[in-house]
Amino acid sequence: MDHLAYDIEDFLCDVSFQRYCLGNDDADVVYWSRWIAAHPEKRPQLEKAKKLYFELNGDITDQHFSADYAAFKEAFSKRQVGYIEEEDSHEPAKVKLWSKIIVAASIVFAIGAGLWFYQTALHKGGEATIAFSTNDIKPGKNIAIMTLGNGQAINLSEAKRGVVIDAAKLSYSDGSSLEHLSEGNTINNLEKIMISTPRGGQYQVELPDGTKVWLNAASSISFPASFSGLSRRMVELSGEAYFEVTKTKIKHIPFVVTSNGQEVEVLGTHFNINAYADEGSVKTTLLEGLVRVSKKVVIHPGEQAQFANGQISTSKVDVGEVMSWKEGYFQFNNADIKAIMRQISRWYDVDVRYEGLTPELAFSGEIQKDLSIARVLKILNKSGVHFRIAGREVIVMP
Repeated sequence: MDHLAYDIEDFLCDVSFQRYCLGNDDADVVYWSRWIAAHPEKRPQLEKAKKLYFELNGDITDQHFSADYAAFKEAFSKRQVGYIEEEDSHEPAKVKLWSKIIVAASIVFAIGAGLWFYQTALHKGGEATIAFSTNDIKPGKNIAIMTLGNGQAINLSEAKRGVVIDAAKLSYSDGSSLEHLSEGNTINNLEKIMISTPRGGQYQVELPDGTKVWLNAASSISFPASFSGLSRRMVELSGEAYFEVTKTKIKHIPFVVTSNGQEVEVLGTHFNINAYADEGSVKTTLLEGLVRVSKKVVIHPGEQAQFANGQISTSKVDVGEVMSWKEGYFQFNNADIKAIMRQISRWYDVDVRYEGLTPELAFSGEIQKDLSIARVLKILNKSGVHFRIAGREVIVMP
């Protein structure tokens, strides 16, 4: 079957895709993860099918309730009395679509019932422990603090996606003004500004030169309020960020990012830097253009430079995996449990503790970042790792 020709209902009817959604078949998880990476244009359609799959399967909460599910319920109720009403004679495809979804739903419900029975037996046997209801934790969201040179700290709006830094005026990316500034919305050109996200936060920043930055959780970026008159556009990064650097009208004014002893110099490019202190190395991944790392090594698109203990190594990487955090999902490729839990700790603002021997496994697959932590742990649980949630602490058990 040519999966490129699939529409949403085709995905729902595909048994291999259903097993991928459940995450209980490694071969299907690997296949569909690679297929998505190879065909990114199909991701929105596939994610919609995946979401609808869980809704049909009964794994649904108010915040995940969608128009697709509501439409399905209406169509299904009509099917129960023997018909599906055509609202418009010019839209015969609508009947076909919901008829196919009803068929898909019957398959989904059957598989879901089997999975529920398996998980119930597992829990009764005491082999897995996850508190899914009272101890659940919501995913991260847009949270950041902007600290000005005079020490004033401003909590940026959670309702906004990003902030624009301009020497003349500060504003949000939608053009609205910032509140709580001590002297209007203006700042001194000589000021140094820091934007920081806590664990469980992310934010977008447009720098004074127009460069766009996406900050991941538990990260910060510092820079001057204006690059005017400077020989280099210098910023400091802690944590992780993706950069889309704007070329200046004046040539030969490089853009430089420093992080944990590493210096990355560019002229106009797209790249990601992961400089979390607990990751062991600073990873610079290039998507477009050309960058020089610590004045020694030049990397090309699709390559990653790893800087540790003063040494630099380079390798080809899966750019989709590196950038998954920005696109709204976790992607793992033979990742160990500690690497996975470091990401979960940052995004859900939880501490992680290990009881007993650390499980030795390699996990591959994708998980949406908008799921609650309980749903994420349920997916990981299928790989044989067990969890317990206690307040804002996750205990990992073999």
